[in-house]
Amino acid sequence: SQALHLPECNPSYGATEGCGCADVNSGGAGRAISESSSVIKESSLVSSDAEVAQAACYTSTVDDAFKDIQLRSESSLKWLYYGSAEGVLVNYPGFLWPRDGGCGRN
Repeated sequence: SQALHLPECNPSYGATEGCGCADVNSGGAGRAISESSSVIKESSLVSSDAEVAQAACYTSTVDDAFKDIQLRSESSLKWLYYGSAEGVLVNYPGFLWPRDGGCGRN
């Protein structure tokens, strides 16, 4: 089962119905995000499972860099992404990617 680490509802990151905010707290507004960690989405369609796993491992240190960039930003910077040639996408702040095309549904 997918779960965010320390999720918060934040309307600044979208407010699509069904994006998990009704389940996160009683506020129910916005998109459920995690500012405490990034989320990795991978695809084995681009590379082998072993290459994807290795790429996911070497991206494990980007959270601190992403947090620092966002804190130092004087703009309205919201999303930070890193994509690898092996088919790994890391986004910060973390949010749950839809599995079936619906927002927040597994």
